[in-house]
Amino acid sequence: MSSPKFDLIEGPRQHEEDGRYWAWLIQPHEGVDLNDPNADIPVNWTCGGKPGGGSSPLNPGGDKGKGGKQVKYKPKKGVETGYGLD
Repeated sequence: MSSPKFDLIEGPRQHEEDGRYWAWLIQPHEGVDLNDPNADIPVNWTCGGKPGGGSSPLNPGGDKGKGGKQVKYKPKKGVETGYGLD
């Protein structure tokens, strides 16, 4: 995963109970407000060797005191198997 709006610090981590959810620890670039519900954050990724990407507001959470945010992503369709969406 990558974006021109943030640096990837740690991850990904797949949710243990619901494999559709993935989490990353990121550091937003200066001037980027991930808490803005209208922010359009472009993200690129590779899953199962296939490139993907898009943009949308992110779902920030996690430990803000350490200077990073934990970002969760849920696919909009299909089932994430670890080898791409089925």
